Amino acid sequence: MVEPFFSFLTNIFNPEDRANCLLIGGFAVNYYGYTRQTVDVDFLIECSREAKFSERLSEQGYIAIHRDEVFVKYRCWQEGRMDIDFMLVDKTTLDGMLREAVSVNYGEVSFLLPSLMHLIALKLHSIHYNEKIRFYKDMGDIVQLLLRNEVRVDSEDFRDYCLKYGSEKLYNEILQAVQK
Repeated sequence: MVEPFFSFLTNIFNPEDRANCLLIGGFAVNYYGYTRQTVDVDFLIECSREAKFSERLSEQGYIAIHRDEVFVKYRCWQEGRMDIDFMLVDKTTLDGMLREAVSVNYGEVSFLLPSLMHLIALKLHSIHYNEKIRFYKDMGDIVQLLLRNEVRVDSEDFRDYCLKYGSEKLYNEILQAVQK
């Protein structure tokens, strides 16, 4: 079901669009070695491009069921269509992440994924600003990504990274979880 859905996404994302967005969320987590179920497809896009995608999604039967300053969730009631979520960022943030992105093929369709550390930064940021909602899911992803990719969590660089995108509390919780 995944490959046909990614082929369907070419109705929404042309090659130029795919070169200017990142596939994040569960599919990115899976790429980095931690396999978990996902019920939607998440993208990081420049906020100024969301209106264009909204129009295309509407043409394909999707409606926005949630919208705020940094996140939009789309749902389609047709069978076999996964929800599509957009995390909205400014051009500078997206461009910085695109420079380190990796390309992944799903069937004959390629998408860019954030680097491992950028994916972890997104999850740290998500927890930091939405702890009640995001802590358990994103913390589990972070811990598994760190373990499976042998990231040195006791390094000063990693600590600084956690402080930049999360908090001292998150860093300490990560250390404790990884050392179990």
